[in-house]
Amino acid sequence: MQSSGRSSAPAIPFDTDAIVSRVGDEFDSATVRRALELLEQDGWLEAELELGAEGPISVAPKPRALQLLRGWPTDAGEAAIVRGLLDALDEAIANTSDPEEKTRLQKLRGAAGDVGKSVLAGAILTVGKTVVGG
Repeated sequence: MQSSGRSSAPAIPFDTDAIVSRVGDEFDSATVRRALELLEQDGWLEAELELGAEGPISVAPKPRALQLLRGWPTDAGEAAIVRGLLDALDEAIANTSDPEEKTRLQKLRGAAGDVGKSVLAGAILTVGKTVVGG
């Protein structure tokens, strides 16, 4: 697989036949294989091709596909990363019925809002890279 310049674990390739069988109730084999070819051509997947095969024999998501599917890492900038954390905390505060949990979340939300965006974004990215093995 080609390196994207980022230090992250390579994506695991998926067997095309397994993908075809998984979505076979909704789409025929040729349609699925053509869709995978188009995604590969547009830079979303890395395909392994074999001479004489109907299409790719396996595909692996490229970094931009992983960004879309996982929501991380993004090139959206520090403000977007911090906004995502603050929004997640706001949602957790709104959805908890436990008063103690709500208080803890509100304290965390207040502290996160007081920390500089670059410091907080750097911490989030560091944790994210650790989690995904980067």
